[in-house]
Amino acid sequence: MKTQQKKILRNQKLTAVRPWLAIALMTAILMDAQHVVADDAVKASEQTELNPGATLVAQNPAPPAKKKRRVVRKKKGAKSSGSSRWSGGVLLGYMQDTMDVKLTSSSSSESFSKTGAGIGLGGFADYALLPYLRLRGILGYEQFKASGTSAQNRCTGSSACNTEINYVTFTAWARYLIMTKRFRPWLGLGIGWYFPSSVTSNTLDTTAVSTATVLSPGLGFDYWMKANWYFTAQFEYGMFLPPSDEVTTKSLGGRVGVGFTF
Repeated sequence: MKTQQKKILRNQKLTAVRPWLAIALMTAILMDAQHVVADDAVKASEQTELNPGATLVAQNPAPPAKKKRRVVRKKKGAKSSGSSRWSGGVLLGYMQDTMDVKLTSSSSSESFSKTGAGIGLGGFADYALLPYLRLRGILGYEQFKASGTSAQNRCTGSSACNTEINYVTFTAWARYLIMTKRFRPWLGLGIGWYFPSSVTSNTLDTTAVSTATVLSPGLGFDYWMKANWYFTAQFEYGMFLPPSDEVTTKSLGGRVGVGFTF
């Protein structure tokens, strides 16, 4: 009996102590966790004191860097080919001349053709009225040469018929550009006034030779070598107006030259 009573008392004591042990263990765990949190807070405070901006950077991260746009600036004074409205230069020309003649006397008449070639030299100015429409003026000196044979010796008693006329000329052209790049082909129409400076002929009445009007359809191109100068060429068919019953005159040829912007 005594032994059983002792066991019962021992069990009662253990039962009474167990809750207190559990409470003590939980209290120790909580206190240890508080110490860990406190240590972390102290370390964070020390780091903040050493580097005050670190917290702000972490809280407010820098926005992503913007990509810089590359700006390409043209050099001052740089121009594209032919951007100036005015340009001008010199032209050298070569023309194949033709004169159809009808000589009439009281008893008979004779028709024959005379041909030849002459050269021309002049200065020109171009003006850009529109990007695709250009005006050109040419002031120059032109030779007209033609020779032929009369079967009836009607050229002052000779069969050799010759005419040579030197002209001071002014021609105005309207040119339509097919392309406006570096290579610029064009179609155009010109009208010129030819003022005779000297006349030698055994076929014509030299006193009757006067100012001639010449209508010239043509084509050509400008090729810009640099932004401020270009090579130019044109081909034209000239009709001397008005034709008469006795004389019809025309020419076919071309001109080449160089031009510069103003």
